[in-house]
Amino acid sequence: SCGISDYSSTSITITPPPFAPGAISGLSSVCSGDAGIVYSISPVTGATSYTWSLPAGAYITSGYAESAITVTFGTGSGNICVSADNSCGSSAEQCQAVTVYQSLTGVAPGAITGPNTVCSGESGVTYSISPVSGAAYYSWTVPVGASVVSGGATNSISVTFGDATTGNVCVTAHNSCGSSDSQCLPVTVSPNTVAGAVSGGSTPICLGESIGTIVLSGHTGSILKWQN
Repeated sequence: SCGISDYSSTSITITPPPFAPGAISGLSSVCSGDAGIVYSISPVTGATSYTWSLPAGAYITSGYAESAITVTFGTGSGNICVSADNSCGSSAEQCQAVTVYQSLTGVAPGAITGPNTVCSGESGVTYSISPVSGAAYYSWTVPVGASVVSGGATNSISVTFGDATTGNVCVTAHNSCGSSDSQCLPVTVSPNTVAGAVSGGSTPICLGESIGTIVLSGHTGSILKWQN
């Protein structure tokens, strides 16, 4: 009834949950077993810690609850994700897809499909293999004098043999983690046939007479076809 006292007060800080982190900086493709790979985000205002998740088999070697981590990878591909945290909650996640490639060292492609006997000058001859798991591209070699006219970096090629000699068609698979062993197919290149020169026999002759023996020299090929 005699009046109102002075106010007594205390300071209250209202902290909202943090916003979602920005884009993650780091590699989008790695090799199985790679270590010391760093991923990071810009620090989020109001965040006191961060929660990271990794693809199966990967683990954090340093950083843990910080805005930058160091990772060792296993064999699994997947997403690296991070959320920002404080005492009032956690933000939405920010994620980046990471592909984990397996080393192709010691792996050989399957058998090459295609003819193992061709003719000199033959074109449009196809050779192929089944796709190699984890391969990013392929390299082919063909016999001397032959050339790859299409599909050179794929698992199927078209070859022109021109004046090629007998040799091997070979293929190797590659990715960023290394190269496979080579798979080869021996290919025999048969030369084109030559008729050669005809000699012998009597000329002119009379109707009903025998022309005699005719000789063909300088020919190639095992089968002959005569016309009269």
